[in-house]
Amino acid sequence: MWAKNRGISSNGMGYLGGISWAILVAKICQLFPHHKPAKLFFEFFAVYSIWNWRGVPVRLNPPPAGQTEEKSSMGLGLMSVITPASEYNSTERVNMITERVIVSEIKRASEILYAKRDIAEVCRKADFFSNFPLFIEMDICGYNKSREEEKDYKDFQGLVESRVLKLLLNIQKFYRGFIEEGTLRIVPFPKMFNKM
Repeated sequence: MWAKNRGISSNGMGYLGGISWAILVAKICQLFPHHKPAKLFFEFFAVYSIWNWRGVPVRLNPPPAGQTEEKSSMGLGLMSVITPASEYNSTERVNMITERVIVSEIKRASEILYAKRDIAEVCRKADFFSNFPLFIEMDICGYNKSREEEKDYKDFQGLVESRVLKLLLNIQKFYRGFIEEGTLRIVPFPKMFNKM
């Protein structure tokens, strides 16, 4: 709920997907097996706000015998979350742009919880249009009169979403320096709006 409300839950847009979020939660449960749910919620943000994302993958199981992270065939990304069975980096689509947004949101939540312990404020829906008065809008138009047209529309919507990720990667490629120094901030918002 928190990730969806904050606009950072969409594997297709380069954020973490459901499996990655579930592994992150499971790791906190492993680290703090005797904590109550409210304390686990607090620990989630406390731990991941200081996690060495680029150096230490999140995994539920230790690496297989004889395999170090450097020798791993899957390679490590910016934020590596490794699935426990048939090991796979579930965050391979995370890029520099989305990593910064995810980490920023985790730190925001941690700071709120340390200062106020206000779970409602942590989970408050992001007001994208108030926070970002400058944005790019992409319209997908279509008529949904039949099931076949509905399927075509959904397929086209998926194609457009995949192109947004490609656009982000191209922006990252050409404006990397500005993004790294913080003078250019890009926040992809994965929520679709129906204008009708």
